[in-house]
Parts: sequence; structure tokens; C-alpha cells
Amino acid sequence: MKRSIFFTCLLLVTAVGLNAQENAFPKLVGPYLGQKPPGDTARPFAPAFFGTMFRSFHSGIIFTPDGNTAYWQAMVNDESKGQAIFESKVERGVWTNPRVAPFSELVRGGRDDSPFITPDGERLFFLSSRPVEKGGEAGAERIWVAKRAREGWSEPQLVPLNWNPADGRIHWRLSVDSRGDLYFGAWKIRGEEVTGEIFLSRYEGGKYGAPARLGPEINREGHYNFCPSVAPDGSYLIFTRIGPTVKDRLPDNLYCSFRDKDGKWTHAQKLQIPGDRGNDVPAISSNGKYLFMRHGLDQFYWVGTSLIEKLRPKE
Repeated sequence: MKRSIFFTCLLLVTAVGLNAQENAFPKLVGPYLGQKPPGDTARPFAPAFFGTMFRSFHSGIIFTPDGNTAYWQAMVNDESKGQAIFESKVERGVWTNPRVAPFSELVRGGRDDSPFITPDGERLFFLSSRPVEKGGEAGAERIWVAKRAREGWSEPQLVPLNWNPADGRIHWRLSVDSRGDLYFGAWKIRGEEVTGEIFLSRYEGGKYGAPARLGPEINREGHYNFCPSVAPDGSYLIFTRIGPTVKDRLPDNLYCSFRDKDGKWTHAQKLQIPGDRGNDVPAISSNGKYLFMRHGLDQFYWVGTSLIEKLRPKE
């Protein structure tokens, strides 16, 4: 009898705990987590939603073109549970509590990162150090892609790239334009210095060509150039640039380069965003209207892209 009472109480306590966790998240309706669209001044994005169960974020946040499903990489508050790519979507008119995306896995130390959805919403790319073959061992980060299926996404497949490891380790964010061209960063570590460059792999004939390093207009020599985010139409590229050492990592580090009428990139200029508190990891929305950023490790910001258009060189 006592044992029965004990287990009944235990079940009640567990149910109350789960119910409290469910109720901890705000009830949100409408696209982009029901947030009021920003203007030309950066402001926090849904802080009440993200401040509940997550300890830190590594990637930025991305949305499907309709703004009704979100993906991001995060570490949960209980570090022992690990990191994964999370998902939230509109169901019955309300945003769901965050959950691990069906193509990801909660692993201590993490191995999935930097999700990105193509402008047409048909493919989802991400970085992962997961085994290439089932039963194998995790290795270096590679680029994976899942295709839109009737319900959710297909099983992710490795994106075959003719990648030269001497160019560095693929790491931290990728981006794809409406043509399917793939932009990504790669880094090198030499002692206390970290340098990185941004590469482009063109999508032609249904496959990706050999990645090419972008020019000095974007890749400043001796610096860490990373986290590229290309406009859906491919007309401009926003990325993060910092110095090679910790002391050089200034908070104002977002840069923008435009593609001119000849298809060449202009010299990247530093973005001056009102309300910017030292944001990085840029992500342009699929409709090109918003720029999402990460502030520190624990908050997202967003701003309208109209301020970027004001910087576009006049032809």
C-alpha cells in the first residue's frame, strides 16, 4: 500500500513538473513567433521565448519562407544533456514549445549546427560532424542537406564537395541563394591565432562545383572572415570579420559586400546598425526583409534590411 502511494505521488510530481515546463513558454501567434516586425533599429527577438530552457546559442535563427517554422542550434540549460538543432512551428495557430528537430539529435558536446533553409523552402542545409556511414565515428564538420518531404524533411544526405582540407576546416555557418549557390566559411588555427575565409561553391547541373575562395574584397588577409549570409537574390553578402586574436574581437564586426552589375563583389564595408550591441552570426530571412543576428551567446536580435538597401552603390 505504501509503495502504491509512493509511486502515485511520484507520478503526480512528474506530471506537475512537465506541465510547469509546458506552461513556461509564452503563447505566441503569428509569423516570426508573433513578434512585431522591426524597423531600421535592431531590437531583441522573442527574448521571453528563448530565455526559458536554453543556455547558449551557436548559430543564428532561420525561418521557413512563410515565417511559420523556426530552426536554431542551442545548448540546453542542463549542459549534461548536450546540444542540437531545435525546431518550433505553428500548430493549431500557436507556436509549439521548442523540441529537437527530427533530423538532429541531442548530444553532449553537440555535432549538428548552423541550419539554413533555401529561399524556396525546399532544402534545409546544416553542418554536422555525424558519421558519414551508420555505425561509424564522428569526424570533421561536413555539409548535409535534407529535402522537403510530405511531412517535414527527408533523411539528410551528405553534400559532395571537392574540398581541399589544406584550405581549412569547414565551420560555422553556411548560406544558399535562390540559384542554389552555396557560401560557407572555413578556418585555420595556428597557435593562438585563428584565421578564416569564405568560399563559394556554384550549383550547376544539379551538383556543386569545386569551392572557390572569395577575393580580398571580402576575405581580408590575416583575419577571421566567417558566417556568410547571402541575400536571396545573391545581390549582397553579409558576414562577420574579426582579428586573429582574442583582443582583436571587437563587438562591431558585421560587414556587407554588394555584387555590382558585372557580377563582382564590392569592397566590404562595416555595417552601422542603430541599436546594435555587438551582434554577429547574421542570417537574412528567406523573403529578404529581415536580418537576424546573435548577441553574445544568449540572445537574438533582428532588424529590417531596408537600411542595407540604403547602402547599395548607385549604378
